[in-house]
Amino acid sequence: MLFSTPEWDKSLFFLVNDAWRNQTLDIIMPLVSNSIVMWGLAAICFAIAARRSGCWKPLLTGLVLIALVAGLSDLACYPIKKEFKRLRPLNAMASVHFVEDGEWRQRPADFTPVKTKGQSYVSAHAANSMAAAGMAALLWNRMPLMRLLWLLPFAIGYSRLYLGKHYPSDVMGGWLVGTAVLMVVWLCIPGRVKRFVRGESATD
Repeated sequence: MLFSTPEWDKSLFFLVNDAWRNQTLDIIMPLVSNSIVMWGLAAICFAIAARRSGCWKPLLTGLVLIALVAGLSDLACYPIKKEFKRLRPLNAMASVHFVEDGEWRQRPADFTPVKTKGQSYVSAHAANSMAAAGMAALLWNRMPLMRLLWLLPFAIGYSRLYLGKHYPSDVMGGWLVGTAVLMVVWLCIPGRVKRFVRGESATD
């Protein structure tokens, strides 16, 4: 189900991908968008927290739940991508900035798309990060710093536009998918598991 990209989508995309570019973001955004880097940082943070608190099992259980909801969110994106077949901006439009082989490039002004199908809608990165950050924030909602995790999906969503991988509507759609998966999984987790992860007793 192919669909045309509305003008507001293109305009907002080029604001991020072109007008608001700078050398610092050229370095930062590929790292923010790299799943291995982000999950590696998360694992390090959890290891440090576990070492300081001595509570390995609750934190590990929480990490498993986060990985589970992110994985389910990724799976939920696949049939949507298959249905819509939307081309990524870097494969659909001229003048788009993108990274290839570790170097920044830009499509020429006379660029003509050679692909007819793609996997732009929805953004799995946006969906997975929303689901994972949301799960962490819900599990440890009494920790003020955990609320900052809600910024993560927005940073990752921004990076997908900056890298030319997605349109704003792709990212918004991904956030909605991630939120929906998060809500379903959260309702399915037994209360005793949530209390265990939080370090609460049955009477708390």
